[in-house]
Amino acid sequence: MDLLKHTFVQLKTFIMKKIFLSFLTVGTLLVSCDNTKSNEYQIAGDAPGLKDGAKLVLSEQDSLGRPKSIDTAVVKDGKFKFTGTSNETKLGFLSLLNNRRGSAPIILEGGDITVEFNKDTIIKSVIKGTPNNDDFAKVLNKMSAVSDSINGMKDEMRELSQNKNFDGIKVLQEKRQAYQEELSNYEINFSKENPDSYVSILLLEKNLMMQKDEFDKLASIFDNLNNDLKNSEKGKKLEEQINSIRKTKIGAVAPDFSAKTLEGENLSLNAAKGKVTLIDFWASWCVPCRKENPNVLKIYNAYHKDGLNILGVSVDKAEDKWKEAVAADHINWQHVISQDAARTYNITQIPTTFLLNEKGEIVKKNLRGAELEAAIAEALGVANKNVVTEEAGKMPIPNS
Repeated sequence: MDLLKHTFVQLKTFIMKKIFLSFLTVGTLLVSCDNTKSNEYQIAGDAPGLKDGAKLVLSEQDSLGRPKSIDTAVVKDGKFKFTGTSNETKLGFLSLLNNRRGSAPIILEGGDITVEFNKDTIIKSVIKGTPNNDDFAKVLNKMSAVSDSINGMKDEMRELSQNKNFDGIKVLQEKRQAYQEELSNYEINFSKENPDSYVSILLLEKNLMMQKDEFDKLASIFDNLNNDLKNSEKGKKLEEQINSIRKTKIGAVAPDFSAKTLEGENLSLNAAKGKVTLIDFWASWCVPCRKENPNVLKIYNAYHKDGLNILGVSVDKAEDKWKEAVAADHINWQHVISQDAARTYNITQIPTTFLLNEKGEIVKKNLRGAELEAAIAEALGVANKNVVTEEAGKMPIPNS
């Protein structure tokens, strides 16, 4: 897991429990600032509770998303300072040397940046002073407020569960969903209303990664971003992601690909198609995938004679584990293994499914369990046989 993903897993734990998945790897981009020398930054920090001589590390990400130390500061009298230059605005991280308590994200841009370093919960350190760091703090404050609202329902949810008050649980779940939608709308509107902000591009990337239904809206917001953002390294990567999603959105003809089968031969999507085709991205190590496999097997056995074909696409790195999982789960449809296909289809979490009609057009995506069965029955033009009633969760795909 790269450093930014790890950082936002901490945010999920300490600030945003049950609200959102981690951001994808963040690169660099050009943003103007108001410092006299626009590429110079100064980071002045207070570190209450840290002894003199404690060392803080300032890191950034390399091209593969791995942490790379760029500077070290020594604490004296509860204070520390970094100075440096950044020709392009970058996401950095503050951490304690040889300490596993995590890190605090900081946007490296020209100007004077202040830090209130929280040694006990580093991710909660307060960072501000420059436009993008102020924007970041504003967004994190909103996330924290929504998190507090959701966490405030825990005791009530526990009591309802103990009393088996299912109607009450449903009402509370709907209330939690409303809070989560409130946050999502806030993030999308922030990106729309702040086309010059580095944070806007981060939020767009996050929401695109989550494969939200608002793709067209998110793509339009990206198109209206500041040209420096769109033409930056980060912007270009995000544009590639948007173009990839466009190729696999509902209504598009599913891109063909070829990959290695269990027998070591090549099989293309076009050759695997039936009257209705399900592309199922999964992996042997993915617990939700393995839990969902019995559901998919029931669907396949019930609807294969009606014209359903399934192509399982594993994102495993270890072929032996993939083959063992296929055998153990008795999933007897066609299988291939291909991380390239997962990239073509912009897969960031699994299981993820794409349902194709006879023309190879994507008619549904990202369905599981009973919803998946209902969509398949509808696409085939047959009665729903109701062979499944449950669905599993999802897992993010680790970086290659």
